[in-house]
Amino acid sequence: MTVSYLVLVLSILILIGYFSRKLRIVDERFSKNLSNFLFDIAYPAMIIESMQFAFSLDSLKQSFRLIVISIAVLIVSKIVAAIVTRLMKADKKSKGVIVFSIMYSNFTFMAIPIVEELYGKEILFYLAIFTAVMRIAYNTFGVNEIAKSLDKESGVNFKNIINPPLVAIGVGLIIYIFSIQLPYPLEKTIEMLSDTVSPFGMVITGLILAEYPVKNIIKEYRVYIIALARLIIVPLIVVSMSNVFSFTEVERQLSIIISAMPVASTCVMIAKKYDADSKLAAGAAFMTTILSIGTIPLILLLV
Repeated sequence: MTVSYLVLVLSILILIGYFSRKLRIVDERFSKNLSNFLFDIAYPAMIIESMQFAFSLDSLKQSFRLIVISIAVLIVSKIVAAIVTRLMKADKKSKGVIVFSIMYSNFTFMAIPIVEELYGKEILFYLAIFTAVMRIAYNTFGVNEIAKSLDKESGVNFKNIINPPLVAIGVGLIIYIFSIQLPYPLEKTIEMLSDTVSPFGMVITGLILAEYPVKNIIKEYRVYIIALARLIIVPLIVVSMSNVFSFTEVERQLSIIISAMPVASTCVMIAKKYDADSKLAAGAAFMTTILSIGTIPLILLLV
């Protein structure tokens, strides 16, 4: 499937979710429950499935390299975010939101179907490793970024750090390193759960977008600045990094795709929790998701 057709399919799935919510076929509770199901059950199943292949030192070395690159991408994103907040003269309520929006992309629900469709399920093992660092970072430093800008204590919640996807990575690594063969019924169950992540992940994106006030978002100039940084500047810097440091094919594919994703929708929930600028967070998540339908194919031409 070409990138254009893939983006079209993903867009249709997003629209199905969007209009299901707008037409009140489903409610907000359904959206939350489906999101919990995917994050706590289906996504961990996908991670475990992706790690069921023969152990090799080369893949282990590749995993360590991906961890380093993931940290490097976060550092680059942080620098870009710091420059943007300074140029925008962001106030306390918006500063943390802007930083979070630029640093942390939607690397679960939107990245997975693109990576899986373009490069196959085999690469999802490396995707899980690459995003594990980001998942830990946004549950700690990301949350703290929003809280500290408002002079509030966020603390480190180990419940957020030790979550089902990270536990699945641990279980998957044990299966991978010791070449454990799962019983067929369990293996097939995991495979079927895994197959729900991509389509329902995009439907959830549409359900979330339906909650945002479109008219107000369009008038907010700050969301366009965030979109420029999140969807264009950060990905182009990562492309340059991949050329300068001679990334392998897998490293190049994952680092560029993850950096090209829109703002993580969790930014909205965190902003609401700490009484930050949740309207800006919602606007950034909405606008970058819509614009990414056009920018992702362009960025992928550079992969």
